[in-house]
Amino acid sequence: GVCDLCQDGSNLPEPVREVMPGQTCAALQIDAYYDPDQSRCPAHQAVVGFYCGCKNVTSPCRICGKLPLPYPQYKVENRTCLQHEFRLVKNKMLNKEECNAYSARVQEECCNEENGRIDSFQNSYQSDASIKAVSVKLTLLSLCILISLQIWYCD
Repeated sequence: GVCDLCQDGSNLPEPVREVMPGQTCAALQIDAYYDPDQSRCPAHQAVVGFYCGCKNVTSPCRICGKLPLPYPQYKVENRTCLQHEFRLVKNKMLNKEECNAYSARVQEECCNEENGRIDSFQNSYQSDASIKAVSVKLTLLSLCILISLQIWYCD
């Protein structure tokens, strides 16, 4: 396999960007490079490469029309929005009618910026909630100490 996510063979502009849950662009570059089906390379480039910051020829079929997916890692129907877009390109569903029909199924959720924000908030909230609670308590405690050092009140 020799599929570079950037068509010009350049390094990934955003190697640590997570465009799939738990998968960075660098990891997806390795997947593309060793994909046994190299006929999928143009799809890797048009979809994954695009979201990893490569200056590639983009896909003629985008779920959100001319706009990129606000949150490619958001999940709809057990697939990420990025995977949906990849399927569109890979399956050559590139005539307008098919593209629009498939896109319509996931468009509302994949193209809604609020969904992604809620999704990423929930993910980070679950893992960071206890850390945040501790840091808030420590911050309040240190504020109280600072204030009491200033000989103000802090009961």
